[in-house]
Amino acid sequence: MQRVGFILKVKEDMIEGYKKHHREVWPEMLEALQDAGWRNYSLFMREDGLLFGYCETPDFEKALARMAETDVNARWQEFMAPYFENLGGKHADENMVPLEQVFYLEWQVKRAPRAQGNKGKQDHLDTTTLDTPVLTQDEKRLIRDITDSLKECRNPDAAHLDQAICESIARLSDLARVMNAYPSLLESQSLGQQRRDAASLIEALSNATLFTVDMLLPMRAAVGQVYVMARLNLFRLLHQVVQEALGGRDEFTAVEDAIGARISQSIHNKVIESLLIAIVCDDSLGRAVRIKAATALTHLWEDRFSRRIEAFLPVLETTWEARRQTTVQLGTLMGVSEVFALMRAGGDIRFLDYFSRKTCPPEELQAFREFLFSVSTEELESLGDKLKEGQHRASYPGVDTTLSLSPTYLYDHTATDFVTQLYLFFVKRHLEAHARRIRNLPGPKRTAEEYVMVYFLEQSCSMDGDRADGRKDDTQ
Repeated sequence: MQRVGFILKVKEDMIEGYKKHHREVWPEMLEALQDAGWRNYSLFMREDGLLFGYCETPDFEKALARMAETDVNARWQEFMAPYFENLGGKHADENMVPLEQVFYLEWQVKRAPRAQGNKGKQDHLDTTTLDTPVLTQDEKRLIRDITDSLKECRNPDAAHLDQAICESIARLSDLARVMNAYPSLLESQSLGQQRRDAASLIEALSNATLFTVDMLLPMRAAVGQVYVMARLNLFRLLHQVVQEALGGRDEFTAVEDAIGARISQSIHNKVIESLLIAIVCDDSLGRAVRIKAATALTHLWEDRFSRRIEAFLPVLETTWEARRQTTVQLGTLMGVSEVFALMRAGGDIRFLDYFSRKTCPPEELQAFREFLFSVSTEELESLGDKLKEGQHRASYPGVDTTLSLSPTYLYDHTATDFVTQLYLFFVKRHLEAHARRIRNLPGPKRTAEEYVMVYFLEQSCSMDGDRADGRKDDTQ
């Protein structure tokens, strides 16, 4: 974020008029400035009319150029031109030459050694930066701890890294405000003769296909998807900062674990949304199940702050985290050691029970094996053929058997990217299953997670007295 200062000169006999017009700036001019990226824009005037302007913006030249493209700015500049001296035949905004910044307290405080008398005094991130509903109290404390450690480590890039954190939080807050500026999905909205509410959205979603669902996406949901990625990237940034600030220190692992938990949470949010959309668009499922999924999806889109994955299906988050900590051995491809490792790591017993039932269809068992080994059914069959040829137990070239890695490996920039790896663990299986369903190929038509979620949604329908086809069950 650039911090820009400039000076202009207002004619002394027109100072009062200038002040009056700036107490009543046209609303469309204010909106244009905000849209062009002018932040904290302020004007200060000396009694002789010397005017000092200050603003913060990602790129001052681009901010000026964007204003120059607007009709309202042209009218405003023409209107205010008579109030200025020495414009050289140009408008005031064409004379905004940035001044050289020679001192900034925050940068020097962060870079300078602590004074002897202040050793017990703790520096803090600007409280206004953390005064945002998008961060929990634990997350705010985590960020404070990181920035404090950054100052203590005397890193030459500390000021820049600290500024990057502040800007990332500010952008996340801006996205949250944009998302919440769109109408609630749970309230009725009218436009002309058209009326929309939660029921009409759920009805439309439950009739959607994977090819039409994007056109039904409310703007609140679309911005929310961007918000989830922005939140994910904030914690990726914090990881980078921790790498530079805490590498080799005792608290490194604890902070990395806290950051990793937030990254996982954001990925879980993305995966849950993908699962619900897949179920909503699956016309092989009963209507009641699709309506249940559409309802859950609507509530997720409505409130991404307080409704984390726990609000939908805790069994999945618990099992995902356990799977992340489980190292696959492959071995004889029976999966016994992997199942026990999953249980030891805290995998939800309901997830395991679902696939261990005697009536579990072959395709669902294949999906569970894909989840367990992180290998496609087709690849597992190929490996199984090798075993039949006499290879009783081996490591298989070309097959990545590790989803869970040591913390130092997971967070090492030279290693496989942890975030991408965790997301691809789901999305690869999801796309392969969808391709099989479309082309009617052998193998699982859904991921293990989707089979389990459909089961829980069907159970919920039964509790509500709804049949799978969407009709009420009147049997007593």
